[in-house]
Amino acid sequence: MSSRECIVGKIAIKIAPMLANKKPAVLIALKNEDFDILINSEKFIREILKIDFRLIHKGKNRNQVLFYKPKELNDFISEKWRNRYLKRFGYNNCQKVEDYLLELSNNFKSNNFPHEIGLFLGYPLKDVVGFIECKDKAKKIDGSMWKIYGCPKTSIALMELYKRISDEMKNLLNKNKITNINLTILQSVG
Repeated sequence: MSSRECIVGKIAIKIAPMLANKKPAVLIALKNEDFDILINSEKFIREILKIDFRLIHKGKNRNQVLFYKPKELNDFISEKWRNRYLKRFGYNNCQKVEDYLLELSNNFKSNNFPHEIGLFLGYPLKDVVGFIECKDKAKKIDGSMWKIYGCPKTSIALMELYKRISDEMKNLLNKNKITNINLTILQSVG
């Protein structure tokens, strides 16, 4: 397996819930050398996985890369209540997904880590608001993908769904090359 196939495979496992249309976006921290492979594989990734990605923040050793489907992410963050909450963090003049991503990237530069990113990643609003406004009230749950606030039932169910989909992608990749995977199979995982 080439280094490109290895990196693309690792990315595919992490973004599987997004590929299955269950998550609007995925943020992945990539080492500089892995990011270089990603950039050199851009056409391959866009054609095979049918997604877009954007460097949100360039660090010294790691790069924060957001993977997304433009229409789906735009529809998701444009929903009235999400849009209203994002305006609290400077997303006032955003009309399309690129505007939101530019503002998110700017917030990374000025804010170190913009916690509103949870809305872009499909986290429940209660968990995003809880993390920003009530950090000390998080529920401690082993293996959780994000901190949970309030009733954990919905958050845990969502995490379990994301894990099942990622596990299915891993199984598919163990049997096939990434170019041979029918991504619609992931949409049936539930």
